[in-house]
Amino acid sequence: MSLIHTAILNHLPHRAKRGSYAGATRYTFDCPICVQQGHTADKRGRGALFLAPDGSAGYSCFNCQTHSRQAVDKPLATKMRLVLNALGMPPQDITKLNFHLLAAARAKHY
Repeated sequence: MSLIHTAILNHLPHRAKRGSYAGATRYTFDCPICVQQGHTADKRGRGALFLAPDGSAGYSCFNCQTHSRQAVDKPLATKMRLVLNALGMPPQDITKLNFHLLAAARAKHY
């Protein structure tokens, strides 16, 4: 299991429903970003996190149209930071995760 998957699974909402979609594990729950984006609060479970077998992760909300994709060997994307923050991950943990992703990217490069 990758660092991204571990970080996301530790901060999933308690009402998240697990399923699968195109070979990836999918968790659906009420989107915590909708209100920040100026939409009404999601109460219909339209936020979805995808955890791919290659270690990457993605997020999509079908209400506020927030989309993000995070590869294992890339720095943490801005929208993925927003998603992790909205899920309740402390900013210092987000910074540590980004540092580990950057270290993995540098190790892959060399």
